[in-house]
Amino acid sequence: MAKYIHESRIWDYTPGSDTAAGTVVVLGSNIGVTNIDIKANKLGAIAVRGSFEFPTDGATPFAVGDQVQWNGTQMIAATAGAVHGVVSKAAAASDTVVRVDISPSYAYTA
Repeated sequence: MAKYIHESRIWDYTPGSDTAAGTVVVLGSNIGVTNIDIKANKLGAIAVRGSFEFPTDGATPFAVGDQVQWNGTQMIAATAGAVHGVVSKAAAASDTVVRVDISPSYAYTA
């Protein structure tokens, strides 16, 4: 039997160094965002579902529904097999942020 714990919007996260609120954390093929500052080696949490504004290069337009990925510093158009979210508000090429809905991906291999 399975036991319900909670709606999974937040995952436990213990960083190796102090981590500021708003930091994008890559966990496997997923990303999450810290909501508050987390001290090194202390249990905290990251949001893995929701709508967030992420930085962009300020030169790439995004349309609603575009699949995107985090490259370590900004959101870019997704490449094969690396989708971290979906654009939920269009952004012009000159915009420096894009609104993205993130949600964990669950890869199933038989």
